[in-house]
Amino acid sequence: MTVAELNLSRREVLAAACAAPVLSATEGPGALAVPLPHRSWIPDQVRNDGLGFVVTEWDRALAQLRRAEAALAAAAHEPDEEVCGDILCAFNRALKRLLRAPAPDLPALALKLELAARESAWELTGAETCIAALAREARALSR
Repeated sequence: MTVAELNLSRREVLAAACAAPVLSATEGPGALAVPLPHRSWIPDQVRNDGLGFVVTEWDRALAQLRRAEAALAAAAHEPDEEVCGDILCAFNRALKRLLRAPAPDLPALALKLELAARESAWELTGAETCIAALAREARALSR
């Protein structure tokens, strides 16, 4: 394979970044990706707080991880090792942020455990706090 065949065009990178959220919503029940709930923006002046939603730290961390996963997938054939390294560091930061974020329920905790196993999270720098957070959440959610 030549170098020219490995280079991605901007259009291919953009398509991969846009396709990742769509693909995660269509994956089967055994998939690791959990689709984000659809939330529409409502101006403060007309918001009905009784029917509104709260964006939690978990929601933000999960969205950041999904974006990092899409960027990592889009850079799979990137010839510049420094660019790939930067994208991988961003993914690892997003993963640690998600693992430290409080899981709202048992399915979220299960997703965190699956991600930790898949990505060998115990090897990350600062993994001790992530693993400790998982243990605290498991105890709290089991009550």
